[in-house]
Amino acid sequence: MIALKPQTTRVREGGAPELLLASPRSRWRSAAAIAIILAGAAFLARALVQSREELVQLSIRLSPLKLAGSLVFLLLCFAHQPLMWQRILQDFRQRLSYRDAFAIYYVTALAKYVPGSVWAYVGMAHYGKRANLSAGTTVFSTLVQQAVICGGSVLVFGATLLLWPQVGWTRWVAAATWTLGVVGLLSALPKRALSIIAARLLGQTAEVQFTRTAIIIALTYFMASWVFFAIGYYWLLDGIYPSSWKATIIYSGIYAISWLAGFLAVVSPSGLGIREGVQAYLLSIFVPPSVAVTIALLQRVWLTVGDLLAGLISAWLLKRMR
Repeated sequence: MIALKPQTTRVREGGAPELLLASPRSRWRSAAAIAIILAGAAFLARALVQSREELVQLSIRLSPLKLAGSLVFLLLCFAHQPLMWQRILQDFRQRLSYRDAFAIYYVTALAKYVPGSVWAYVGMAHYGKRANLSAGTTVFSTLVQQAVICGGSVLVFGATLLLWPQVGWTRWVAAATWTLGVVGLLSALPKRALSIIAARLLGQTAEVQFTRTAIIIALTYFMASWVFFAIGYYWLLDGIYPSSWKATIIYSGIYAISWLAGFLAVVSPSGLGIREGVQAYLLSIFVPPSVAVTIALLQRVWLTVGDLLAGLISAWLLKRMR
């Protein structure tokens, strides 16, 4: 449920909340985004140069069949995100068909490649209105889902840490990340934080309320999606650096925490530079640096292709939306 206090609303002509129509980020934030991307590129390039002999010996053989299969499982992973959103919307006393949820979620997800973290919310508010969802409900439910994904990423990383070589600190870090993830998801802190963020986006004082049951069910969908992600990732790695299932699960956990780092770096579009840098650094614990950088870069391409495919499906579904 959401509670809005209209007396503090700032509305422009046309009735839309002011911050949903806000102009792009200031110039210094754009400069920061460019600096982060360049720093990440420099880190990756340096790692490649330092291990150029290993890079020459690296043989990348991507099987078209396995690559296609990896994309299929990636899309099956993506298919769980609209299910999460549907369940969270029920907590807001709203219903949305899976088709419309998929269409709205993934056509607007492409906005993450544009500098400025607000544009995906602008798009979702716009298309949500076509599905009879208010801007407040759309923004709030999306924020709750992002909180679940962030908390779930911490839990995935913590779980896969238990598969790392038994260094004393890994179990402690695993326990700490699980504690952080569980407390973060089930405590009252997310409600307060999301209320502040939503108030900034909507331009009005707001309070979000959701049940723990909804969070647990959404988290279950998220964890299930990682099974499909790991299978697709395994087939992708087979053409780059064949790995065991245990190693693939560890690498999936590394991606989870790398994604979170990129997501929190809001000035960088889709975490560009940050995600690859963190991922390559952690992967280099297990594989040669050249392989780590190659995996990080090719995985970025793989995920971008998946986003584009999901976006194309969404665009087709949007034409059929009532």
